[in-house]
Amino acid sequence: MQNPWKELSVKEWWLWSISMLIVTVSNLVGGSFDVLTLAATWVGITSLIFAAKGNVWAQFLMIAFSILYGIISFRFRYWGEMITYLGMTMPMAIWSTITWLKNPAKNGKEVAIQELRLKYIVWLVLFGTITTILDMH
Repeated sequence: MQNPWKELSVKEWWLWSISMLIVTVSNLVGGSFDVLTLAATWVGITSLIFAAKGNVWAQFLMIAFSILYGIISFRFRYWGEMITYLGMTMPMAIWSTITWLKNPAKNGKEVAIQELRLKYIVWLVLFGTITTILDMH
């Protein structure tokens, strides 16, 4: 795995820096400064920048963000948010990280593209149907 910071263009550095500045100032000026919320936001912004670049570090950061946001959601009793991030987003990020690391593309910077086989289609349809039925009740 390469250093993701070295792969950012000047434009992307500006985008990241301005985004970080805006959320930091907003958090400080908003009157309810919270270090954990600010840290989670910083991690989330950085994850999105790396995800846009197709970098695996985005998934590591999304795992960290999910944990931080899960803690924040727990503190504010946002149970649905907590369940969503700890029960869906974090496991997806973990699975994506594992898949990415096990299947690197030839250039070593991206994940190799696989053909969608019938068994995966069957699993997708099965779990999609089960999820839809459970969600309707």
